[in-house]
Amino acid sequence: MSWNHDLFRFINHDMANPALDVFFTILVVLGTIYVWMLLCPVLWFKKRRSEAVDLFFLLLVVLAITMLLKFVFAAPRPEDVRVVPLAFAGYSPWDAYSFPSNHASRAFACALFLSYGFRKWTIPLFVYAFLIGFAKIYVGAHYPLDIIGGAVFGGVMGWLWIQLGRYPPYALRREKLVSWIENLVKRKPSRYSMTTKLELHRIFKDLESLRFPHGPWEDDAYDDDVSDFFCELVEYDGHVAGLISSLSQGRDLQKEQMLVFDPKMRERIDKLIAHHGERSNLLAYREYVDSLHNFISESQRAIGKSFRTSRIQN
Repeated sequence: MSWNHDLFRFINHDMANPALDVFFTILVVLGTIYVWMLLCPVLWFKKRRSEAVDLFFLLLVVLAITMLLKFVFAAPRPEDVRVVPLAFAGYSPWDAYSFPSNHASRAFACALFLSYGFRKWTIPLFVYAFLIGFAKIYVGAHYPLDIIGGAVFGGVMGWLWIQLGRYPPYALRREKLVSWIENLVKRKPSRYSMTTKLELHRIFKDLESLRFPHGPWEDDAYDDDVSDFFCELVEYDGHVAGLISSLSQGRDLQKEQMLVFDPKMRERIDKLIAHHGERSNLLAYREYVDSLHNFISESQRAIGKSFRTSRIQN
């Protein structure tokens, strides 16, 4: 493709400038996976722990698939490259192929994923992703088509990861992982009896085995209010499951106060049924909300019984 080579030559050769050499060298470094990974602990300590776990796995999956695609397409790196004095080539000796760009895939996947949870950062994130892709052309590591392919692939992966976060089986296991990491870090001694911990563990397993209702997209009607409720129900389900899992290990005892039923969930589903009628998916949501209420009540009873037993023994 002549435009691909001509545009590469314009950016890599004709735009040569000492100041741009420094600027784009820094951007290439800032686009590495190690820098993006630093956002995971930042999100974690900002109490955005689900996003931190999602971002970590997104980065690993994008890296693995991009490297596989490179060997599938086996596209050569650019030739006749003007070597930027202050920049490394932007790729390792074992990363000999060019399409798609790993930097661009990673940048646009993270930009789309993070912009979903941090809307005010949408424009800065995509400008940053664009500049990282442009920097890889400037230092001579990629053709423009490599960057375009990486941007498209990264955007698709970012969108898929947002959808995955709404998928109940994944959301449930992610919250389990978050709780496990929290417990591992805190290592607080348990004041629950072994019987209580076993009872909470059984409740958690029952909750895991409960069949989550299908999404609103499988219904004949496509209503925004139903779709919004479904997304909130997924988050609430993960919240409840994470709390019960954490309490079953008896370490993060402060979460006892968080294990309460949210009556707004039942109120909202009742309003939706009143507005849309007794559709099968709405009835399934109401039944599932009632099930979550029962699991919370069982957990509270088990915890209360444990405290009463400990007082008698003391």
